[in-house]
Amino acid sequence: FIGVEPTACSPEEFLQWLKEFKVLALDAIYYGKVIYDDGFWKMVLQYFKKIEKKYGLNKTKIKEMLSVL
Repeated sequence: FIGVEPTACSPEEFLQWLKEFKVLALDAIYYGKVIYDDGFWKMVLQYFKKIEKKYGLNKTKIKEMLSVL
């Protein structure tokens, strides 16, 4: 086990997962490693920063909750 769990989705699906606060999207945001970015990931991070601010999300608390999954 090397700690890699690849998952595929379209950009539209990922944005929808993010809007729905799906664990897979949050895990990718906080723990994922970008190996190639055509600009989409940068856009996702900017979008997520707006979500964090809008909902007052606590990055540390979310990461703690994700780590036990």
